[in-house]
Amino acid sequence: MDCIGLVVLSHEAAGYQLADCTTYSKQPNPDELLHYIGLNFTRQHRDDPCEPGELALFQYRKRGPQHAALITESLGLIHTWADVGKVVENDFDARWQRLFHSHWKVKESLWRP
Repeated sequence: MDCIGLVVLSHEAAGYQLADCTTYSKQPNPDELLHYIGLNFTRQHRDDPCEPGELALFQYRKRGPQHAALITESLGLIHTWADVGKVVENDFDARWQRLFHSHWKVKESLWRP
């Protein structure tokens, strides 16, 4: 499972019907990723604090966002980590804050009770 798969499945389990991103690759195109995220989520102001359940995007080498994680209740991160082949939880520490690109809330209109 990749990071977008984790986001889609987590939100489906919570009752949301997200459009799936089938073109997401191991080296994602930042423009395609932002387009897909924009279909399902609303971007939050960068200075607003992250909240549990939000999606966080991360960029490497200033290429734009290429990784996604979910913000936890303790304001940590749940994401997939290709190097270990697992879903992991990390602190939202200085390393992740340096890579932080943006945070997003799921569109409530996508909730299907």
